[in-house]
Amino acid sequence: MADYNIIYIAKDDQHYLWNGSGFDLMPKDENEKLMFSGKTYEDKELPAILEKCRKAIEHVFPEDKDPELKSTEVPVNSKDESKGHSGHITS
Repeated sequence: MADYNIIYIAKDDQHYLWNGSGFDLMPKDENEKLMFSGKTYEDKELPAILEKCRKAIEHVFPEDKDPELKSTEVPVNSKDESKGHSGHITS
């Protein structure tokens, strides 16, 4: 099963990574490296997590009335059952 990060793309084209409770700004050069350190979610968790992110955006970015959220698959070693990124991210 794939793991995903959630990314919020603001109106000014800034990207923010969902860390499970808030958003971390992702500089543009980091977007291309796929070295995300946010919280990962499985397919079945995405609908509930996306709703949680939308509610957080209402508080943190109240001017954005139509937030763009993107779930990005995180490449992990499928032979290793442990969660997390260290040692699992490909560069």
